[in-house]
Amino acid sequence: MSRLPVWPLLALIPLAEIFLLGRVGVRLGATPLLILIVVTGLLGLWLLRRAGRPALRAIRRLDATMDQAQITESWEKALLFIAGVLLVLPGPLSDLAGLTLVWPDSRKQLAGWIARRIVRFMPARSSGRVVEGEVLRKSSRRP
Repeated sequence: MSRLPVWPLLALIPLAEIFLLGRVGVRLGATPLLILIVVTGLLGLWLLRRAGRPALRAIRRLDATMDQAQITESWEKALLFIAGVLLVLPGPLSDLAGLTLVWPDSRKQLAGWIARRIVRFMPARSSGRVVEGEVLRKSSRRP
């Protein structure tokens, strides 16, 4: 059984955003819709300025020696940055996703889920003991 490619689904997201933006515009009117877009955009810019550098530092520090709590903390900072990016994008779906990530409980749960998946696929940590030895390679030519 083969997996479906993801890119057709990604192409549907902007179409859904445009459709829903039109539906919200019809319900609210042009002025409230414009105010909503500007307010969420400004909130997103504020979040990007506030969370940008700490998030990038946290992502750069991720390595195999970190435990699950440290990975979760780093991902929480990164998800706050992603929330800012989503809020800057106009559209109700991206705003809803961004506001969900701004909420601390949902951000913590998602960061914990990501951290558990990362820890599961990380190589096992060594005990710190070094065993001395040498590597022997078989040569392609025999003497």
